[in-house]
Amino acid sequence: MFGLEICTDPSTITAVLQRGRLCTWRRCAATKKRRDYCFPPGADARFEDPVDRFCVLHEADYGGHEQLVKDMLIADADPSRLSSAPSRISPLHQAALGGHPSIVSALLLKGVAIDVLDGCGGSPLIWAADEGQLAAAEALLAAGAKFNIRSTDRKNSGCAALDCAAYHGYAHILKAILAHGADANARDYRGLAALHTAAGADQAGI
Repeated sequence: MFGLEICTDPSTITAVLQRGRLCTWRRCAATKKRRDYCFPPGADARFEDPVDRFCVLHEADYGGHEQLVKDMLIADADPSRLSSAPSRISPLHQAALGGHPSIVSALLLKGVAIDVLDGCGGSPLIWAADEGQLAAAEALLAAGAKFNIRSTDRKNSGCAALDCAAYHGYAHILKAILAHGADANARDYRGLAALHTAAGADQAGI
């Protein structure tokens, strides 16, 4: 991602103009201090890292910077921008991963495909379920996200959102997905259901 590290300001992500291009201050591990930032007027909302094609919108979505996201969308940032192969991560994946339902909703209002897939066939709902992000998962489910999508990554046995929740023991996510009609007996590429996945991961609470 963006290689510019500014450790003198240990806040999360901010957009700055530098040599006429938009760069980011990366999240500093020294603190979890939160602040919201506005998008600099005249900055290039579509500027991206030339290596992995991550743009500031990806970073802002993950960091939960709602005002920055809104400013960038107004400034014509591409809400459907995918990072380069093989990851092919969208801003919606980042918002789901970070657990930010308001940003999820803002992106969907801009016409982003709710079931956009990453390079491994993972949907934003799968990302939210894998991280235990209930609010983001519920926002996606309420907007019509498909819960039966399975990752194409055979190393992860082609997990669906339900399997991810079961594996990590996220009962709250599991219940939310089941409440929207998911089949608890659906099988992965190994022929195992979510209950088997939970048992294999020693998730007795599931």
